[in-house]
Amino acid sequence: MPTSGSEGSTSSRFRSRLPIRILNRIGAPGLRLGLWPRVSVAGLKAAARRAGGNPDKLDPMILEGMKVRVDAYRTEAKLSPFGSIGLRRQLAHCLTNACAIHDAIEAEPRILDERIERPLFILGMPRTGTTLLQRLMSQHAGARHLAFWEGYRT
Repeated sequence: MPTSGSEGSTSSRFRSRLPIRILNRIGAPGLRLGLWPRVSVAGLKAAARRAGGNPDKLDPMILEGMKVRVDAYRTEAKLSPFGSIGLRRQLAHCLTNACAIHDAIEAEPRILDERIERPLFILGMPRTGTTLLQRLMSQHAGARHLAFWEGYRT
């Protein structure tokens, strides 16, 4: 059986790859000083604008919630520089989606009147067959399933 850290061992699969370790080592001082990689609501709003959204039209509660999340990650999560970059990208994506949803409702307000009768949610831990079940259920003629791209990108 391979020893810890040797080629092919379980623990070696979870160690950071060299470029990520280098990024984390180089970026750590900037992260501690709040310089780079910086996660801020202003930066997230700028990213949403670059993606074609207008976060200024969103309900202020959405932006307040985003601020709470950003502050919590900054003060409690102890993220690495690589983790901060990933977080910034994910939160920018969420804000961009919120802008797109707002725009869709603004363009077609009747969306809010749409009734969804008896929705079925398939939830479960990874690798337990949930994807197979979702695909099987989506084959039903009367079913309308949420495709991955619809749930991930607007």
